[in-house]
Amino acid sequence: MATTTLYTSYSQHANATITVTTNAELNAALAQLDTGGGGTILLDGNGGPFTISGSNIGDANNPILIKALDPSNLPTVESIDLQNASHIAMTELHVDSSGSAASTGHDIIINGSDNIELVGNTMTSVADGYLSEAGTSTRGADLAYIRGSQDITFSNNYIADYCKGVTFRDVNGFDFSNNEMVGIQFDGLHGTGWQNATISNNYMHDFYGSTQTLNHSDFIQVYSTNATLVTSNVTISGNILDSGDGAAYQGIFITSQTFGNSGPSGQYYQDIQIFDNLVHTGKWNGIVVGSTMGAEIYDNSVLLSANSYAQSSPTSSWTQGEPWIKTTNTPDAQVYDNIASKITVSNGDVSSQNYLISFSDPTSTAYFANHFTNLDGSGDLTLDDMSLLASSSLYGTYGSYYSTVGGTWDAGASQPTAPTGGSTSPTPTPTPTPTPPPTTTPDDTTTIPDDATTTPDDTTTPPDDTTTTPDDTTTTTPDTTTTDTTTTDADSEDLVEVFNKSVGLLKAKFTQKGNQKNLKDDDQNSWSNDIKFRALIESMQIVDENAVTAAQNADDDEENAIEISLIM
Repeated sequence: MATTTLYTSYSQHANATITVTTNAELNAALAQLDTGGGGTILLDGNGGPFTISGSNIGDANNPILIKALDPSNLPTVESIDLQNASHIAMTELHVDSSGSAASTGHDIIINGSDNIELVGNTMTSVADGYLSEAGTSTRGADLAYIRGSQDITFSNNYIADYCKGVTFRDVNGFDFSNNEMVGIQFDGLHGTGWQNATISNNYMHDFYGSTQTLNHSDFIQVYSTNATLVTSNVTISGNILDSGDGAAYQGIFITSQTFGNSGPSGQYYQDIQIFDNLVHTGKWNGIVVGSTMGAEIYDNSVLLSANSYAQSSPTSSWTQGEPWIKTTNTPDAQVYDNIASKITVSNGDVSSQNYLISFSDPTSTAYFANHFTNLDGSGDLTLDDMSLLASSSLYGTYGSYYSTVGGTWDAGASQPTAPTGGSTSPTPTPTPTPTPPPTTTPDDTTTIPDDATTTPDDTTTPPDDTTTTPDDTTTTTPDTTTTDTTTTDADSEDLVEVFNKSVGLLKAKFTQKGNQKNLKDDDQNSWSNDIKFRALIESMQIVDENAVTAAQNADDDEENAIEISLIM
């Protein structure tokens, strides 16, 4: 299953080999190789800790490899900061800023660079549990912020105990594959403006999580706020996204908060393939794709974790929902050969092309226990527990590769051995009620902005989904982040129907004009009015518009702050 993903070996790496034990020696070696034809720097694990920092270093004629002198004694690298760098590969390092007196917030910052490779490293921080305003857990550092760059390889790394995982922002050409990520408090992988990206064979599991007032939890999220590139040609495949018996997470969440705006952030995403993923969680949005042309979603298993729950605030009850597959504003989506309890798409009923599993009706032939080995088992399930029975009609026909073979995750080549420690089975506190009582249907238009109440370095994540209202017919407990979701009056339902029709007409109109290209002024005005109408209806669906605005303002402020820090 796993592919061999290694750093690029250039012949120039053999031009010179320099062993260093201090930062001063490291800086001198970088300067020498930058103009001397490239080479290899060996970091002595008995020296350091090191800081890898450089601006305008490396190029195709001067490629630089940085690695351990002794792979059994990994050197500690407290931070990596590369600006306008090129052809730099780093492997066999232990990235960890916990010993630094002045952490930069992100252990890794890459900006305006190309052909940067982080392969086969161990990356750890200090997060030690579920993050809540009322709790005592330690907040981890944020791992990586990669912006305005191209041809980035981030693969075969072991990542543990961070607050935020990895952010790719306006990056053309990146490979995020064969990574194991565990013990994360916020999102695992997120960003905006992804082009020519591959996210494959990652194992994201047993995240610590947080209250949803701090962050709306996603394993993988793509959003549109402030994007300068149109997200396109993205493949997400072969990943295991497992919330275990801890905090529930959304699986793969791809939506646009700014569709219809001028510029790249307002356009349709293009050509997104999501296949062969195993999503095991206790939140509704298992796989969601919005505002995309050319979406294909197939061979995925989206399964309920009976042991996984979410909490909206420190004082709210724990909730759980059956995860679904859904597309919105995605008129040509192809959705087939998936397993999920509910599938809703923009362009019609696809239930005959997929298998709708039941988690609530033991008398149904579709009841999960008739098909899966031990999906309702207690504790942190294994892949064997989540695999299909050989006797099931689904075996080898529907769902992900791991649903059929079970076994263990294949980390691929050069994946480091996990160090002692790290999160393995985060348990939310207080312990959730085993079976939350069913009340009203959930409304996923009410998600809280990701970092509206904190001040971390990267608050760029916008509200997860403020543009759609699912027609959910499940009876799971609604997310208590919602304000007033206990009723939906007839008037608002009528308005939603009218709104949906008007949006459909507008979509058809814009498609005829070339997918928003060369729009006339009257079309722009119509779309602007539609956006206002959308905001009005969503406010009736109880979207916290103040929180949305606050998050967007925080995003702008943080973006400016990061730009200033990079310049300085």
